[in-house]
Amino acid sequence: MKNKTEYAKRSYGLLWIIAGVLIVVGSARPALAVKVIDVSATKHNLGSGTPVTSNWYSTDESEVCVFCHTPHNAISNYPLWNQYSTTMSFTVYSSGTLTAGVYATGLLPANSMSRLCLSCHEGTIAINALANPGSTVGRPAMAGGISGDQFSDVLPAGAGAYLSSDLSAMHPIGFDYNLSDAGDPEINDITTGPLAQGLKFIKGAGGEDFLECVTCHDPHVNGEATGDPDYKFFLRIPNKSSALCLACHNK
Repeated sequence: MKNKTEYAKRSYGLLWIIAGVLIVVGSARPALAVKVIDVSATKHNLGSGTPVTSNWYSTDESEVCVFCHTPHNAISNYPLWNQYSTTMSFTVYSSGTLTAGVYATGLLPANSMSRLCLSCHEGTIAINALANPGSTVGRPAMAGGISGDQFSDVLPAGAGAYLSSDLSAMHPIGFDYNLSDAGDPEINDITTGPLAQGLKFIKGAGGEDFLECVTCHDPHVNGEATGDPDYKFFLRIPNKSSALCLACHNK
């Protein structure tokens, strides 16, 4: 009986030691990155009241949200858009393997979320071309000065955020993901794949799930400003080991 009791004590003691080691090892793991929503700490903050993270910022407007949104007299009801919208014709991605329709004409529809992004990033509409200029009188003044028209203070060619009108070498946008997924084993089901991973799709009038710029990018994520590589470039989910790509593509 004594031997059994001693054996039991030793076994329990060994279990406690193992548990302690596991706790120490677990606590030594690097903390998983947490996505922080704080547009004021990103390059999308063009206001004058925060540390400059970009060459493009206002010299007299401290508001943050006004460069994209306005609560009154918005150009677009969703999402209370304040930036004049591009009318440019784009060259979009085209491929024989893309089974869904893209914006083939190059004219993005008025309800395209990508059109909102491209209003600044296509390089012909001024980043301070606002319908409702906020607390300033007239259009906000920007670093470097403006000439006073809608087509000044644009993102220059060569800037990191400059995309131009040629989107043919970029990921396709504006197609119905479910239509593309139909019968294709290399595309994950939207509910168990990209939606489950946290990507965002834009609902069409017919129930379509359109893939747009905002599917993969959230303009309010501050990974770029804080140096968090997991959420750099305003990513919705980390792309470690191509996780963002593999949310949609079964490769």
